[in-house]
Amino acid sequence: SLIVPSAAAEIVWSKGVRGADGTVTFTPMEGVSGTTLNISKSSAQNAGAYQAQTVSASGATETYAFGVEVANPFPQLFAKTGSIVGDFALTPAGKTDAVSARLSGTITKSGAFSAIVSVEGRTVRLAGKFDANWNLVLKLPKGFTETDLRLSVKWTDPSVAPRLTLSTVRAGTSLSEWKLAQAGAREFRLPSVYTGAVGSLDRPLGYLKVLANNKTGQLVVSGAFPSGERFVGTTLFHEDVEAPSPETAEPVSSGVLLASDKSGVDMRLRVGATSLGGFLVKGGSSTQAPVQGYPYTLGPNADLLQRDFSYCDTPVWVDLTKPDFSVFNLGALRVSGAKLTLWAPQISASNLKVTVNPTGGSFSGVVPVPVSDAEAEMRAFSGVIVQGMMVRLMNSPTFEKVFAIGVTGKGDAVRIHP
Repeated sequence: SLIVPSAAAEIVWSKGVRGADGTVTFTPMEGVSGTTLNISKSSAQNAGAYQAQTVSASGATETYAFGVEVANPFPQLFAKTGSIVGDFALTPAGKTDAVSARLSGTITKSGAFSAIVSVEGRTVRLAGKFDANWNLVLKLPKGFTETDLRLSVKWTDPSVAPRLTLSTVRAGTSLSEWKLAQAGAREFRLPSVYTGAVGSLDRPLGYLKVLANNKTGQLVVSGAFPSGERFVGTTLFHEDVEAPSPETAEPVSSGVLLASDKSGVDMRLRVGATSLGGFLVKGGSSTQAPVQGYPYTLGPNADLLQRDFSYCDTPVWVDLTKPDFSVFNLGALRVSGAKLTLWAPQISASNLKVTVNPTGGSFSGVVPVPVSDAEAEMRAFSGVIVQGMMVRLMNSPTFEKVFAIGVTGKGDAVRIHP
């Protein structure tokens, strides 16, 4: 029963009846004529917001908004790690096109929020606290056409975990809305090591290595562009909130890595159970370097040639491709289990050196790079074992399997293949 005191008298309603749409309708008790009361969820975003509509005997209606006390959403929001991460877009001052930005932050049970925004190699620190309606406006510093970031907790049902969204604000108007997601560990586990290629698979390649920490949700990313320029950095993987369901969602990662020349390297990776893909953008440039990779694992007998190779004690060839696309065969290596040994070098046995880290999937060494018909310059290289990735070797009309990809500091591509 429901009793609502009024200035005129107490209006007494019978027990409410819930309809299919969730509206609860209270009608006057038997023998009492008067107003019908409907109570339903408000169209407002947050849980605890309701509206009451009265319908008089003559059909006149009045609508009132009210709220009920609900639990604090913040302990539920990101209970596992307390960390959130998400991608959005900002427009640097003086530019017409927006560039990708990454927000990583923490949220406390009281609603206090702090975050770091990374964009084009620049880092911006922001902090604030959500208000009673679970909204927060963060003032951006100068240097962007957007003035604020507006965060909002969306919680339409107390039985469903709340979610967090971000909107950019320009001239007082909210622009596109992005979803922020929990960062860090999820229910499933990722392979601990990925190796792959950076760049087009029919050109000299750079390489990429990713170490996934399932406990902290951290990714350590390192490698080199085809030019030979190295990069290294860390970021967090998080749930792909755009996926249709958690069962099919794969973790994604985004972040700004620090390259050797101190310019920003913008990274967008999708990290799946069986593959890795995405792209890297250097220094805010519109030029994208595609990334393709796979989990790295040793074979049952600690065999380096675990994926798509079935032979042992078999030679693999070492080729060198210079930036001018000239190709040289440097010799052959014998693969036995997790070891590589020199087989038949084409250019001085003492000049070709290769060292393999079978556990981590990396390799390095020194190669002779011809600089004239009679002279070769010794250059150090590093790279990764990719265990059978299909690429097109230079001067070859078809794609073939490659065992390892490396690059010198001057952009000479080193490949080991069957």
